[in-house]
Amino acid sequence: MLCFFTVPPNIDDSFSSSDVIVREGANETLTCRATGSPQPSVKWKRDDNSKISINKTLTVSEWEGETLELTRISRLDMGAYLCIASNGVPPTVSKRIKVSVDFPPMLWIPHQLVGAPLAYSVTLECFTEAHPSSLNYWTREDGHMIHESRKYHTENIVGVPAYKTHMRLTINNIHQTDYGTYKCVAKNPRGETDGTIRLYSSKYQSNLNEIDKSEQKSGSEIDSKGAIYEWPSSEESSAGNYQGKPSTWTFIILLYLLLR
Repeated sequence: MLCFFTVPPNIDDSFSSSDVIVREGANETLTCRATGSPQPSVKWKRDDNSKISINKTLTVSEWEGETLELTRISRLDMGAYLCIASNGVPPTVSKRIKVSVDFPPMLWIPHQLVGAPLAYSVTLECFTEAHPSSLNYWTREDGHMIHESRKYHTENIVGVPAYKTHMRLTINNIHQTDYGTYKCVAKNPRGETDGTIRLYSSKYQSNLNEIDKSEQKSGSEIDSKGAIYEWPSSEESSAGNYQGKPSTWTFIILLYLLLR
């Protein structure tokens, strides 16, 4: 008489991948070695249930096999991957492998020219992407770093995914000396980048949204793997939307419309 023994699945950590850090654009192979009787099958899923990008043309919800090969990995591939081993003998087992993708900072500036009157406040904006997280700061054109004060208020708002950051610089009670060029800077161990915004004197509030329309980008940009990055829409971006009293012309126009 033949006896068959069943053994529940087990993932052998010594022959399986652990958490990895990969440079963007490189290839990476994840391995998950499972034992048991009968021999377990192994499948891969992303922890957040998003698609697995195998290459430029192939994305899947699940991948079967002990190895998962990621080609020309991008920041969109960053996250946790689950290898799940099963053979019909409970319990099913899984291993979580975190994939981090490093890349140098990049910047997007919705408004490179911003106008505002004297005595008003204005907010300048930059959007950054970087991993590991970048050191973000603002300078004047002479390289002098801007620090938090009554004159300046800086914010770094972490986005989703966490490698995105919304940089904001608010300049209060504008004086003549505040006009000129401002620079947003982002740097991490992989590199650094910067962008410039010019603040100029504008007499009326209505002029603000008329300038530099070519820089007020919205919609999407496609990366090298065909993935879509969503840029902030015009409504979401408050760059150059300074706060303060409505101009005299605003009241004149409203009065004219009411008396027509």
